[in-house]
This record gives sequence, C-alpha cells and structure tokens, in this order.
Amino acid sequence: MLAYRLQVFRAVAQHLSFSQAARSLHITQPAISKHIRLLEEAQEVKLFRRQGNKIQLTEAGRTLLAYVEKVLMLDQKWQADLQRYHQQTHQSLKVGACTTLAQYLLPRIISDFLQANPSLNIQLSRGSSAEIQRLVQTGRLHLGVVGEEVVDQDLDLAYTYYLDDAVVLASSAPPASSHPLNWEEVGKKDLVIRSPGSGTRALLTQQLQELGIQLADLKVIMELDSTESLKSFLLSGPYWGWIPRYAILRELETGLLHAWPVQDGPLLRRYGFIYAHQQAANPLLQDFMRQCQEDHNFRFSPS
Repeated sequence: MLAYRLQVFRAVAQHLSFSQAARSLHITQPAISKHIRLLEEAQEVKLFRRQGNKIQLTEAGRTLLAYVEKVLMLDQKWQADLQRYHQQTHQSLKVGACTTLAQYLLPRIISDFLQANPSLNIQLSRGSSAEIQRLVQTGRLHLGVVGEEVVDQDLDLAYTYYLDDAVVLASSAPPASSHPLNWEEVGKKDLVIRSPGSGTRALLTQQLQELGIQLADLKVIMELDSTESLKSFLLSGPYWGWIPRYAILRELETGLLHAWPVQDGPLLRRYGFIYAHQQAANPLLQDFMRQCQEDHNFRFSPS
C-alpha cells in the first residue's frame, strides 16, 4: 500500500493537479485526495500548498519527491531483476549433435556448463548431421553440432566453426613401427568399418576415391552400424578399423587401443555449430558455444 501511495504522490507532484493525477492513474479524484491526506498524516507534514486553483510542492514535498524517485526506480530495477530470475529458472537449451560428439564429447561439457548454470535445463539429442540440420531448420533445436560436409549453404542458418576430429585407423595391436602403413599394407588387414550412411564411412569412401582405391580392394570383414559397436569389436581381437579419435580417447590413453599411422595421414572431419540467425543474440546459446570452444582449446591445443 505504501508503494502505491508513493506512486500517487509522485503523480500529483508531476501534474500539480489532483484531477490530472487521477486520470493518469485511472482512479477517482477523492481517492487521490485520501491517499495524499493519509500520507501527510503519517509523516506529520504538509506536502502541498494551495495557491488559488493551483497546488505547489512544499519544501517537505520536494524532499520526499527526490526520495520517492529513487525508491520507485529501485522498485522497477528489482522487478526487472526478479523477472530475469524467473526467466532464467525456466530457461532451456535444446542441443542436437551427431553421434560421435553427442556420445563422447558434449556430455562432459554440458555437465560443466550446468554446474555454472544450475537453474538451466539442457536437452541433448543425437542423430545424423543431416537429421540435426533439419531439426535446427524447423526450430525444434536451438543449436546443432554437425559435420561441415552436410551443411546446406542454401538454408537460412548461421554457421560457426567448432573443431576438427581425426578419424584414425585403430587396433588393439600396437604398431610395429612409427613408419606409416601404405595402402597396400592397409588392404591386407582385417578391417571393420561403419555401415553406409555414417559420416565416418562417407569420409573414408571419399578419401579412397581421391586415391583411386575401391572399397572392394580392402579386406573388410564386417560393417557395423554404430561407433560403440565398432570400438567394442576392435577391443575384442586383432582387427583394424577407422574410428573418430574422440570416441577412443580413453582407450588410447590407457593403451587398450592404438592409432596406426597411415600414408596420407588421418582422415579429418570438420564440425561446426549451426543455429537460426535470430539465435545469434541469444546470450545463453553464445555462452554454451564459447564453453565448448574453450574446453576444446584447453584440452587439445598444443602447449
């Protein structure tokens, strides 16, 4: 009630008219008079003095008005902060990523991000890069993390580079030497590869075509439909397979799997963020992308 009474007082002080203050606040003039009278009685001072048909602020009224302006300004700021707090407690971020990043890289980053933003809700979906791109385009995801090769430049989406991942030839058997295998030697290995439709398979096929090699020239003993299945198969025996480095970081560190050097180097797959252009001003989305990039730079950049 006091806050409203102060608003009434400010309206009268601004208009220097009870009737105009009443119109501006959409209440009756007697109600205005009652609020001013009660305020003067509570403070035991006169806030206005009449001069004919006009009213003027008294010295006490001018002093009170200066404080009222500060109080009401703080009240507006508090209301705005409270509204932002309620918005933050209901904020959500819908992220979609291709399988490799969704399964092996982003969960840890999201965990760190949630610790810094405990009221946030993040939903992580995984699928092929093409599927993620469609979901971003239709507004069902705020952010997509996809292989650059599928990004359709004709779609009205913003793109930001994220990272390059090496798809390495891995095996549980350690390399006999640091000398890179030539493709004739690779062709003699028992190879396990991803099924058609995967980004890793597409990258391998493209590399082979550029080298003038047919997939049929290699000794492929099995095709698997998931990176995790491929990794499990490699761990089970003396087999070789192309697999994203991020999928086997722990196995490489512990020596359970080894990356074999191959002539012409590892296959490189570039990943980026895609999002609707209107999301460029979304501070939450920008903070999350920054967290992803800083995490990658800290963990994988050369010292």
